[in-house]
Amino acid sequence: MNRKTFADFFRNRLSDNPARYLWVILSVFSLFGIIEIPYSTTLQQPQWLLYIYIVVIALFKGFVLTALIMAASPKKWLLSVVWLLTGLYMLFCLINFLSFVLYGFGITHRLITILSQTNLREIREFTQDLCYQIFSAKFILCTGGSAVLIWMVCMFLRTIRRCLYLGILYTTSVVGLLILILCFASFNSRAALIMGIRIPKNIVNTINENREYQKILDSKRPLPYADKVESTRQPLTIVMIVGESAHRRHLQLYGYPLPTTPQLWSMRDSLFVFSDAIASSQSTAGNLERILSLKTDDETCGDWYKFPLVYDIFNAAGFKTFWLSNQERKGIVSDASGVMADGADVVNYVSIESSEDAYAYRYDDVLLPYVKEALDDKAEAKFIGIHLLGSHSDYRNRYPKDEEIFTSEDILRQLPRPWLDKKKAAIVAQYDNSIHFTDKLLGEILKQCSAMPTPAILLYFSDHGEMVYDTDDFKGRNSQCVEVPFMVYANYSFRIKHEDKIHKLSHAIALPISTATIPFALLTLADIRYPLYDASNDFLSGRYKIRARMVDEKIWIYETVEIKKRDSRQTIKNFTIDN
Repeated sequence: MNRKTFADFFRNRLSDNPARYLWVILSVFSLFGIIEIPYSTTLQQPQWLLYIYIVVIALFKGFVLTALIMAASPKKWLLSVVWLLTGLYMLFCLINFLSFVLYGFGITHRLITILSQTNLREIREFTQDLCYQIFSAKFILCTGGSAVLIWMVCMFLRTIRRCLYLGILYTTSVVGLLILILCFASFNSRAALIMGIRIPKNIVNTINENREYQKILDSKRPLPYADKVESTRQPLTIVMIVGESAHRRHLQLYGYPLPTTPQLWSMRDSLFVFSDAIASSQSTAGNLERILSLKTDDETCGDWYKFPLVYDIFNAAGFKTFWLSNQERKGIVSDASGVMADGADVVNYVSIESSEDAYAYRYDDVLLPYVKEALDDKAEAKFIGIHLLGSHSDYRNRYPKDEEIFTSEDILRQLPRPWLDKKKAAIVAQYDNSIHFTDKLLGEILKQCSAMPTPAILLYFSDHGEMVYDTDDFKGRNSQCVEVPFMVYANYSFRIKHEDKIHKLSHAIALPISTATIPFALLTLADIRYPLYDASNDFLSGRYKIRARMVDEKIWIYETVEIKKRDSRQTIKNFTIDN
């Protein structure tokens, strides 16, 4: 068959009715393979535009697959190979679609990890649940409606003339190819667009990440003196919310001129707002090592496994423990937080499993149903840790479009800084919007804690902050970014039954503290006695030691001046709290 004859054969076969039907069906399955893209919070295009993108990309993929099948048809062995590969592609696209529709995530690190850790019992339970979902009336109606729509499209394509059909086919395919190239140039997670790349990439990265994670897990040691942990075991709920990248100077609660925290501001009389809290590191990993263990800020980084872990202590004290996170458990470079929180009774990474799933991030309000479920749990004593995505860059990806409260004009009007132009002011506005969205989330959780009939206390602080053109023409992290918000809320029942702790909190809000001291204060709030508890690191203790705080194992460069000022005024020199 010469080139001209083959071209005519190829063109004729492409316009046959079976080829038209095949193009539609393969395009639909290709759409299934990228169906989650419009729901990504990391993509800034309008959702309707993303829908158009994935539809034309799917049409292009359908054309390529149809062309391959038509081109391979003269040779039976080659046609068999192409059909086999196409069948596998369609199967994986269908799995991606069902997983996303039923569970909220497609073929990602999270799904690969779940499958790799699943046993036969869980497979049976999963299959039963899947069958229940698939054979539900809603799913059947949706499937039937979609099948009718596909049939109508096929019937339409069947009736139009060959030249018109080929024009539609070639035009949509060229546009799809151009948009695919555009998406490759602009999307962070390019592998999400190509199923043949996504699956092996996710499998390889998951294997590598699990290997690194296992190395960290092997470092974990049993809790020392576990048999000597004592607790009053009274009804109590402690909620610890760890924010992300929120600097306190951007909170209305700390004097910021824009109303970034209306929920917290409305409850300010019920909050213990700490005025001088700093993070122990400029990084999330460095802070979580000290937030989730009894490791102090003057210890070296990376040796967290030498210290008692907070979750192990609370477990030994009889608390039911929860770790709810909208961040990743692990990534190509794993930190220890996943292992340190892995000892919780309930562990749920509600959005993504790995930093490699960046396009699958969700807004922090995805945590709310899981928080409510934890607060409603029947256990008398509960410790609930919540890790937000907060104000992690890129800030504009941390809140929905309808939560865009502040604009560059607001920033330029309220913050007349000579180094701010409209572009930089827009970034500040995005950061402030992320703070506002976190405030809305905190307001919801505070309301739930307030309504609880049993004692409940909530702590919120950020792992570190970021400088967003605050003091000069600089955006990022420096020595000042560790100034974080820290506040505590106690509901009515807690205030009535624990007046001594309320007294201690009210007297501690002016103290200079490091977030590394919070785990020691948690033990006091929970009435847990543990041999390795150190009162000098507990700001709720009368023996709390005021000293130079350290950031990343070095004395904070702003610390000496601050302490001298306080000592000269004798505001903390004579500080005492009754035990």
